[in-house]
Amino acid sequence: MSAASDYLENKLLDHTLGNTAFTQPTVRIALFTNASTNTTANLEAGTLTDEVSGNGYARQSISFGTSTNGTAFNDATVTFPTATGNQGRQRSILRHCDHCQADT
Repeated sequence: MSAASDYLENKLLDHTLGNTAFTQPTVRIALFTNASTNTTANLEAGTLTDEVSGNGYARQSISFGTSTNGTAFNDATVTFPTATGNQGRQRSILRHCDHCQADT
């Protein structure tokens, strides 16, 4: 499952195999400034690096419609607060939002 974090992979396996219950978290989307290939590897390993911080930034809740053919799309617009200062060049990482269960 290389497109999911190790955390999510383990939670889903434990739940599927009947070892533990999996409580659905509030999923949040985060913005990152690093556009290199290291971002994907770091997030999969559970290492949040280069996430935007300060100047009005906050992770935002995101919801998804029912998946079809292994794909799901957000079902509502996600709006981030207006930056109060420079936050750097940003990109979002949707496929790793399982890491973003908390506000920060």
